Amino acid sequence: CVKKIFNREKGILFLIIAVFTTPLYLYCAEYYTDVFSMPISVLLFYIWICMDVNNRRKKTILSIIYAVILFIGIKIKLTSAFVFIAIIMYELGNRNYKELLKRVLPIGAIVIILTVMFDQIIVNKLAPKERWINEVPKEHWIMMGMNGVGKFSYEEYKYTNSNETYDQKKKADIRKIKERIVNRSTDEHIKNITLKLGFAWHDRNILG
Repeated sequence: CVKKIFNREKGILFLIIAVFTTPLYLYCAEYYTDVFSMPISVLLFYIWICMDVNNRRKKTILSIIYAVILFIGIKIKLTSAFVFIAIIMYELGNRNYKELLKRVLPIGAIVIILTVMFDQIIVNKLAPKERWINEVPKEHWIMMGMNGVGKFSYEEYKYTNSNETYDQKKKADIRKIKERIVNRSTDEHIKNITLKLGFAWHDRNILG
């Protein structure tokens, strides 16, 4: 990316800096969605730069590839879409509005089509609801985040899955969230947030 934007010399300089960026080595030691989405973010930026060509056929192919990679990135980690959003915001001040729309709209349309196809074919057809008997609602993670330092708790997981249906799990989790909000004072909430921040940032553990 740096080479395409600037030149070969600055590209080499960037690689040297990257080699000595130790957090990358520590971060990649954990198998997590954040790690798998890292190359996706780089590819989204790189292919966008490569799309600045006069060859219409090449530009169309790159747009399709870009949309597919963006879709995969979103499925791995939703934050991958932030790269696309950031690029659009940057281009709004550097590119003709109509030209930007011509590039963004087809990509957006392909991503939407792929998402609908994925949900209809993969999720609804190939993954029947019986397979998701242990699925937990999003409220479960909010509830778990309010417990201690906010790390994974098997007891919390058992609590949620002690309910049979998805709706029952959701209601039980919301009830527990309300209990924790009501039963804690403002000072206790602040202390809990401080405790969670300390746990999350005291080392390289990105899973906490």
